[in-house]
Amino acid sequence: MSSGLTAPYPSYAARQSYTDFSPLVGQTVTALHADPERYRLCFTLEDGRRVVFVAEGDCCNDVWFNHICGLDALIGHPVLAAEKKGWIDVEATRQEVEEAGYFTLYTDHGCCDIEVRNSHNGYYGGSITYLGENGLTEPEAITEDF
Repeated sequence: MSSGLTAPYPSYAARQSYTDFSPLVGQTVTALHADPERYRLCFTLEDGRRVVFVAEGDCCNDVWFNHICGLDALIGHPVLAAEKKGWIDVEATRQEVEEAGYFTLYTDHGCCDIEVRNSHNGYYGGSITYLGENGLTEPEAITEDF
C-alpha cells in the first residue's frame, strides 16, 4: 500500500504537537483531498500550502476518516475554531471493537464535522495527527460530504 505522502513523516515529537485540527484555525481552506483509503486528509490553504492530517493507531487497529459533513461551510471560509469532541463506542464493522471520534471546524458559514473511526480488538487507541506540509501523491478531491 502506498503511503500517499511525498515526504517522510516528521519526528514523533513534532507529530504529537497537535492531535486535533487546531492548526487550521485562522486559515481559509480552498480544497480538500484524501488518499484512496481515507487515512489522510490534505487541506489546501488560501496561501497555497497543503497541510496533512493522518488518522493513525497502533499495530493492530485500523483508523480512518469515515465521514465529513458540512464541507460547503468549510471550503472558501476562514476557520474560526476547532473542537475535539471525543470518542464514543459504536457498532463494530471491521474488528471486535469500534469507536467514533468527532471533530468540528467552525467558520463564519457554519460548521464542518469530521468523523474518525478506530476499529480494533479492544486494546488499541486511535488518533489524528497533524503532519504539517506534506502533499499527497495520489490525492482524491473531496468535493461533497461523505
